[in-house]
Amino acid sequence: MTNYKELVKEAAALLDTFKPNEQCLETFIEDRSKSLEVGRKLKVCFFFFLHYLTVHNVHNHYGFSLRLFIQKKYDSEDKSFLLDIVSGCIEQKKVLDVVINTFYDQHGKLVLKADYNRFSVVCYIAVFLLEDVGLPRFSKIITSQDITKMHKFLRFLFSVTNLTGWIQSEWSRIYDAAYVEHTWIVPLLRWRPRVEELLEQLSRRMSSGSLPKKAPPPCTQPMEFALTKPKPRPFPVPEPVPAQQKHQPVNPNIFKPPKEQQVLEELREKNRLKAQRDLYEANMQQFKCAKPQKSERTEKHILELKEAQEAQLKFDAVFTSGTPATQKVNSLPIRLNTTSILREGAFYNKKLEGELLRLERVAEGASDPCAYERHEQAKREKEQQEQQAQQQRRHLEAKISYEEAALARTRITQHKQQMAQVKKEEVSTGDVVHTQTGILQRPHPS
Repeated sequence: MTNYKELVKEAAALLDTFKPNEQCLETFIEDRSKSLEVGRKLKVCFFFFLHYLTVHNVHNHYGFSLRLFIQKKYDSEDKSFLLDIVSGCIEQKKVLDVVINTFYDQHGKLVLKADYNRFSVVCYIAVFLLEDVGLPRFSKIITSQDITKMHKFLRFLFSVTNLTGWIQSEWSRIYDAAYVEHTWIVPLLRWRPRVEELLEQLSRRMSSGSLPKKAPPPCTQPMEFALTKPKPRPFPVPEPVPAQQKHQPVNPNIFKPPKEQQVLEELREKNRLKAQRDLYEANMQQFKCAKPQKSERTEKHILELKEAQEAQLKFDAVFTSGTPATQKVNSLPIRLNTTSILREGAFYNKKLEGELLRLERVAEGASDPCAYERHEQAKREKEQQEQQAQQQRRHLEAKISYEEAALARTRITQHKQQMAQVKKEEVSTGDVVHTQTGILQRPHPS
């Protein structure tokens, strides 16, 4: 039984894949014929395999899938019919586009653009193959599709107004008018009453579409293969452990320290003891070439220098007559002028008003600000006294520093004079005393 739904769907899919600018019609039809022939051979192979599964009572999901695959493939008659439809739609594309484009212009909101080639296939069958196909087969093709869309399209195509009006005029621009009327328009008008019956059937099916549908038959449930369970693999036999060969003992001399290292340690210890003994003997013996004792004259000069240095460290006491007064009280009377008298009067009145205001506030219960003012005054006086004491201290420190610097300069001058005097005496006597160490040095006789 031919599956017209899949047939029309396959034809529309082939039309979608055809590219007129890149492919030739003959080559395209030949390639699709070869692909369908391969599908037919696969269908035969799968059919025999499915027959084998049925004979051996093997039911599984593979058989179900093969049945679906076989249903999608076509025999030689369906293949030739499919290729005729595809080639005819491509050849008569201009004629079909006149009807389909106008149909989409009027009813484009209710149909999808993806169904364009599907309508082209139906239109081609109705216009060019209706005499060969026959109405029963054409009815099966129509009912296999969406009946709502097919009802709308067939009513549009077989309308007397459309056929004898703009469709005939548009087709006459492509082909001869007499040929169009005799070949296409007249047969379509002759088939129109029977197509009206088909449209009524579609209308009844559309009206009864809301009725509950019958439950579909149960699908074949796949079953598992009755396979023999494999035997568990035996455990491998353990291999015998080979015996190890006896190793040779290690030479005990390897772990002994070398004799050279021990000899070096003994020599090092002997040299260390010898060096310690030589150092002890050198420290115990004195030098025989010079006397370490100093002469009496040298010790006397050293003592005098030490006494002079200690005398310079005593500073003279600084006698002062006390700190001069910083604020002097002027007891001379001051003669006030009119402005001063008025200023004093205003100051007295302001002070009196402030005192009265303070008494009123105290009477009302406010705190007396006099204690705070006295505290602030005492604080300011204390800070002022501290500042004065600090200034006096800095003044005295500066004065002491100046005196100390003067004394230091005096001491340096005196020290230089004494050193010069000592040098003169040494030169006259012939003995030289070192100024820092106090060691007496005699000049070598020339």
